[in-house]
Amino acid sequence: MGLPSPIVNPEILYKKIFINNEWVDSVSGKTFPVTNPSTGEVIVNVQEGDKADVDLAVIAAKEAFKHDSEWRTMDASVRGELLYKLAYLIERDAVYIASLETLDNGKPFKDSYGIDVPYTVKCLRYFAGWSDKIQGKTIPMDGEFFCYTRHEPVGICGQIIPWNFPLLMMAWKIGPALCCGNVIVLKPAEQTPLTALYTAQLAKEAGFPPGVLNVVPGYGPTAGGAISNHPDVDKVAFTGSTEVDQDQFNKIIDLIESGKQEGAVLECGGKRQGNNGYFIEPTVFSNVDEDMRIGKEEIFGPVQTLIKFKTMDEVIKRANNTTYGLAAAIFTRDINKVMTYTSRVRAGTIWVNCYNVLRTTCPFGGFKKSGIGRELGEYGLHQYSEVKTVIINAPNAPVEKPAIEDETIESVTDTSKKIYKSVIDCVPAKPENTETPDQGIIDNPKNPYVSTSGVVISMPSQNIDNVGDNQQINEDTGNSGKSEATCSDETSCSKDGPGNEQGIQDVDVTTKM
Repeated sequence: MGLPSPIVNPEILYKKIFINNEWVDSVSGKTFPVTNPSTGEVIVNVQEGDKADVDLAVIAAKEAFKHDSEWRTMDASVRGELLYKLAYLIERDAVYIASLETLDNGKPFKDSYGIDVPYTVKCLRYFAGWSDKIQGKTIPMDGEFFCYTRHEPVGICGQIIPWNFPLLMMAWKIGPALCCGNVIVLKPAEQTPLTALYTAQLAKEAGFPPGVLNVVPGYGPTAGGAISNHPDVDKVAFTGSTEVDQDQFNKIIDLIESGKQEGAVLECGGKRQGNNGYFIEPTVFSNVDEDMRIGKEEIFGPVQTLIKFKTMDEVIKRANNTTYGLAAAIFTRDINKVMTYTSRVRAGTIWVNCYNVLRTTCPFGGFKKSGIGRELGEYGLHQYSEVKTVIINAPNAPVEKPAIEDETIESVTDTSKKIYKSVIDCVPAKPENTETPDQGIIDNPKNPYVSTSGVVISMPSQNIDNVGDNQQINEDTGNSGKSEATCSDETSCSKDGPGNEQGIQDVDVTTKM
């Protein structure tokens, strides 16, 4: 399937605040401009949320999270169906959403349509499948106790989304949160709020109850600060990044100039590209020292620095000489270098002979100042559920035993007596001046025929050929001849055969039940 044509200047359908499944104006009545970074022109003015609007959104979310609400009493599989429906609606409107993302964010339509939208759909579908598979465990305990765990939603989740992947990183956050049964107050980046607002309307169309997903556009210090500091918000998920406007443009140009002044060699680029927007040429520096600003600061722009090395220890030391640790990569054919690098570099994700490969099934997150926790994969669910441990004291718990009819008991007892009597009658009497016959038969540990219970016949190497109305017990001790003793319920016995000095060494007992 080829790349469709983008929608030029797509109509902006939603520019208000979304609370309790309704579009409302900001309490203050203020708006803020959203600009096209490729031209610097204003696209639209959006309602500006602040603390008062966040308070209203939290009230709606709190109502939706009550224990008897539609959302809390909904079957987990139905939550999954709603997420599947939302993914379908985003896929249905893929061309419009990708065009909106390109207009709002400035990235090429090829990326918006080929990466952001399809991976958003995959993310939501992945977590939709998890909805009814979040399970607790039973845990063995000593004594009269029974223990199990259960997973419960955290509650009201404040989510603050960055500008670089507005749609996709929104899915990274709302997917697991909704999957686990939480409710959300979300603030998109003030530079890129348009796809988040459109997704809110699709969530309503999908059937999410009022108050489950609320979207409050606004600035970080006001709307974002109100979410982070709200006493009723149970969890805050925040992905931050540098700016995407004139300030960031100026910062990159300043870093490029510092590289030139500190002795790095500019191999290519280094200038503004075009007269409109905030474009900078792809820039490469060589002869970079790790103490230079471009060698240690996060540039967040199209600038690549090249630093020479001699040993792996030197590479690892430089890689770890930063306060960040989100991701790293190594390109080599030497498996020993791969194992050394991946075990010693402190980064949340390490790519080998590739870069920036992300999948919904794989956890993503950083070490050090690059973040706390993980998004995506099964690990992403851990951030949005609480584990509750339940320990039950159950002393003297009744043990259920299968009921046995009296007639059955009598039948078993009578049969045992018959077997016992038949065997005793077939065993020769002990010599005089020893134990009583019964005691010698029962208690003598060398007697191979009768157990002390008087019920079970114990014979070495025995084979039971027929079990039913007639029970055959055959035993072969390896004698040169064979003696037989046939006993009926009347206990009449006979034996014959050579090589039987003791009377009965080989036994063939037929007992009629």
